[in-house]
Amino acid sequence: MSLTIQRLRRQLRHVGPARWQLIGGILAGVIYAATSGLGLPVLLSTTVPIFFGQEEDASPKVVAFAKSWFGDEYAGKLLILACIAVPVVFLVRGLSNFANRYLINYAGFVALENMRREVFVKLQNLPLAFYHQIGRAHV
Repeated sequence: MSLTIQRLRRQLRHVGPARWQLIGGILAGVIYAATSGLGLPVLLSTTVPIFFGQEEDASPKVVAFAKSWFGDEYAGKLLILACIAVPVVFLVRGLSNFANRYLINYAGFVALENMRREVFVKLQNLPLAFYHQIGRAHV
């Protein structure tokens, strides 16, 4: 286990120049996960009972919130709000998915380029005798 952590630490130094992109990608992934697992299911489970006249099955907090914002005739206005919220949830989900993939890939490419550069410098600094001892195919 400690060997894996040591390898991870050694590789993480290559991501240093893109640390903010990596952090942003991770945060976008968290937002994507939240909107996928919570956004639509919670929206539907809290509002659908109200739309079908089963107010007793709905969350009392949602009913109280809707009544405080929209008054006693809240069902129609809550339906409009829910119809607007569904595309907004999908838009946030899609944008966070794009940002997650883009930023994580960017950080990966930066890390890979830094590793490639480090290997190239190492090969350039080796003595010429090394290349005479080792065959071309083994370098």
